[in-house]
Amino acid sequence: MFEQGGHRLGGAGDYNVAPGMGQVGDQAGEAVEACSQHGCSLGCGLCCLIVCGIAALMSLGTVEPLNVGIRYNSFSKAADTNQVYEPGRHLIGPFNKFLIFPSSIQTIE
Repeated sequence: MFEQGGHRLGGAGDYNVAPGMGQVGDQAGEAVEACSQHGCSLGCGLCCLIVCGIAALMSLGTVEPLNVGIRYNSFSKAADTNQVYEPGRHLIGPFNKFLIFPSSIQTIE
């Protein structure tokens, strides 16, 4: 009565799939697979964000009030004496820290 691959309205029994339409179970499986692929990329993106955040925190240095700082690279063991940092927070890069000196003036007579 009906052609193979068609569909019928109403009645009892199994229905044939309409042409060009997949099974509902297949569509759900594809959705779960797509979610798992996006979940992996979401996890990788979150991991990269955490690593960048840690690197940014390692790149910050603080000079306390009434002091000045000179940037010291712990990796190369060299101090950058060309720039003196005023009190506050500064982005100095990873493997760097400040050598702190007092900024008060003492008069010697």
